[in-house]
Formats: sequence, structure tokens, C-alpha cells
Amino acid sequence: MVCEAPKTPRALSHDEAKAAEAAFKGHPFNDDWSEAARLVYEGMLAAIHKRNQEQIASQASPEQEEDEKERLQRHELQEVMVAAVRKARRSLRRKLAAIGLIGSGWFIGLLTLVTVLLNQAPPQAEAMEPMGLREQMVPILGATMEQTPTGTVANLILSFEERHDHRGLTVLFRKTPGRFSRMAQTAVEQVIYRTAKAAGLSPDSWTVMLSVPYAGVTIYGDSLSAMVVLAVMALAKGEFIPPDRVMTGSVTPDGYIAPVGAVPLKVAAASEAHMRRVLVPDEVDEADADWQTPFLVQVSPVHSVSEAYEALTDHPLRSYIPDDYAFEQFE
Repeated sequence: MVCEAPKTPRALSHDEAKAAEAAFKGHPFNDDWSEAARLVYEGMLAAIHKRNQEQIASQASPEQEEDEKERLQRHELQEVMVAAVRKARRSLRRKLAAIGLIGSGWFIGLLTLVTVLLNQAPPQAEAMEPMGLREQMVPILGATMEQTPTGTVANLILSFEERHDHRGLTVLFRKTPGRFSRMAQTAVEQVIYRTAKAAGLSPDSWTVMLSVPYAGVTIYGDSLSAMVVLAVMALAKGEFIPPDRVMTGSVTPDGYIAPVGAVPLKVAAASEAHMRRVLVPDEVDEADADWQTPFLVQVSPVHSVSEAYEALTDHPLRSYIPDDYAFEQFE
């Protein structure tokens, strides 16, 4: 991943990273943080507010409106049916009481059966409910496009929603405040399909939205794809990547982690940003000379997406792997 901007973004300080995280989670600002951290906090709040307003404005597509209308109609029909059955039960109870059968065993059995049926939630309606929106701030490693490049740590805002339909994967890349190059977009989209297959998941009902919260910054390259996509898998599985873990690398069609450039610069930037564990491809790029691991940073070479996911989350990517399981080749 390479960033290009009118002004080169620097790695966030500890206070600035905490302020960005607080704004993203809706927590109050800590007065002990620096003034620069306050600017980051206020900028993040403004960006999140603008994004939410735009998302609300563009959310109601004709298909979604039709789905919502159908859901409401089903709910209204269910309420009418329940009310009718309850009315019939009361009427039956009054009539049986009038003829002296209210205490009989068969009536109690009938009443119990009706009660059970009334208290059962329609499984179809339950399955149609969406699982809700999940969001996470995802750190990525990069290098600046300068004559003497430096490593950078940037944060992306990732939103994930599992819809109740299966119309296919939807990946949205916001164009403001920053943006993604076409290469970066294509890399992320392709790797989502590959990694979802490795995890035994179907992305047909997923909506994934990514945004760059830095005005004027463009994200280039494909070295962000592994980190971003594994964060998507974690949200889909209800799991979590700790904020002090990060990865650089892309994913090959057969599920391996491909080498990327500027690894020493990226690891150094991760150390400055107080990251505790950095995952890198186990195959070293020839352009990278020998380098030393920064103090207090655990650098973990990884070979596959499954190995990388477990190193990031402490959970397996796929709970059950059939004996004949293998990656399929993707064009």
C-alpha cells in the first residue's frame, strides 16, 4: 500500500491514536491528551457525522423500500392472525364454560396447544431480520511516494452489514475525505471472495464499506488487502482484531500471503505507532535488505490467510476443514 497526498500523512502519536479511537467509539475526549489529539478527535467526529448523513440519504434504494414494505405487511398480517386466534379462544372458553366443560382434561390440552402456537415466533420472519451494522477502525501499513520514502500507519473505517437477501457481495469505497486507487479497490474485492471461501463463508449477503478519513490522501497498491479483508472476516464471524496488531501483504489466488515491498519501513512505522505485533509475508521481497526488528515489536512471518487470521484474532479462520478441501483458482 502506498499513500500519495499533497501533504504526507505521518504516523499518529499515542494520544492522537487514542483520540481517533475515542471519536470512532463515541467516547468523550480526554483533557490530558495533546492539542494535536484534540484536532484529530474533532476531525474524526466531523468525518463520521458527514459519512452517516450521506449513508442515511443514500440508504433507501427502491429494492430496500420494497423489502421494508413487504416486511411491514407480513408483520401486520401476523398481528391480525394472532388477534383473531385469541378472540376465537376467548369465545370458545366462554361457550365451553356455559356447558360445563371448562374443567375437562381435553379442553386443557386444547388450550395449551393454542397457547404454544400463539407464542411461537414465525421462523420466516425471524430469518428475514438483518444482523445490523458493525464497524471497526482498521490500521494499515504503507510507504510514502517520495525520493526517500518513509513508512506510515494509516487508519481506515470499515463498515460491515449482513443483509437478509442474497443478491451478491457489495463493496463500496467512499471518495471522501480520501480515496482508494482502482488497483486497491480491485485487490480488496478479489481477496474478499478468496478469503470467504477459505473461511467457509458466503459473501452473497454482505455489504462492505471502506473510507479513508484523511482529506486528499489516496491509497495505492494491494499490500493493504490482506489486513482489510481479514478484518472483514472477523466482523462477519463476530470476532475481533486487537488494535495493537497489524499486517502487510496481499493474497494470492491459492490463499498464500504474497511478498510486498518496504517491509522494514512499515515495521518501523508500526513500532512508532505502538503496535505490538506485525504480520509480514514469510517470503521476503528481494529489494529489502537485512533489517533489525524494533524493540518491543513481535514480527511474525505468515504463509497463508488461515495462519494470518489466527495470528491476528487468536481464532481459526475456518472452524471445520474437510479432508478434500482446497482453494480453487480464481481468474
